[in-house]
Amino acid sequence: MKMAVSSAARWCTAHIRSRASARSAILRRPTITYADGKVEGELTTDGQVDTFGETWEVNLKFVAPLGEIPKEFQVADSKKPDEDATDKQATTDLTTELSEKAAPKPTQDKLNVKDLALTKDASDFDYKALVEQFSFKSKTNVKSVCAELAANLKAQGWTKQGSDLITPGSSILKRKRGDAELTIFVKPESGGSKVQFMTEGLAWDEK
Repeated sequence: MKMAVSSAARWCTAHIRSRASARSAILRRPTITYADGKVEGELTTDGQVDTFGETWEVNLKFVAPLGEIPKEFQVADSKKPDEDATDKQATTDLTTELSEKAAPKPTQDKLNVKDLALTKDASDFDYKALVEQFSFKSKTNVKSVCAELAANLKAQGWTKQGSDLITPGSSILKRKRGDAELTIFVKPESGGSKVQFMTEGLAWDEK
């Protein structure tokens, strides 16, 4: 009796396994795609199938939101190591170039504001380093001050920028030397003149 039961059990187990195996073999390999933030797939038997006297059919399609793309479907980074190195070098070169342009020039290469060639009788100086401006007074009239300033600055290497505007009531002169620039205003005051300098590119450290 024991042998008969064991034989029957083995036959049933083999039969169930063979039916499951046959159905699995008939199913077409599923098609799965990942695109546009979703996953799509299809599982089908390509029509009705007769297996062990049973007729059945599978035609299943599905669409679902896509989370993280599985590694086997991810597109590998095509950038080569030497391209990465080139990009890094280009970034380094650009940073260096910008740093060099932004770096201020040493003050020893600049003319000190107190070395400017002014009039012989210049007095009552008022220096404002924060805004790089200063003023002084002269006992001579506006036209004489402008003529003396123009001659002295030219001898010091300053060149004229545009035309000078010289009138008895007010005058404007512009000069340039290298990267340094001067804008000079001269106006009458107390029988003489007051001269206002707006500077750029001069050294303002104490001598």
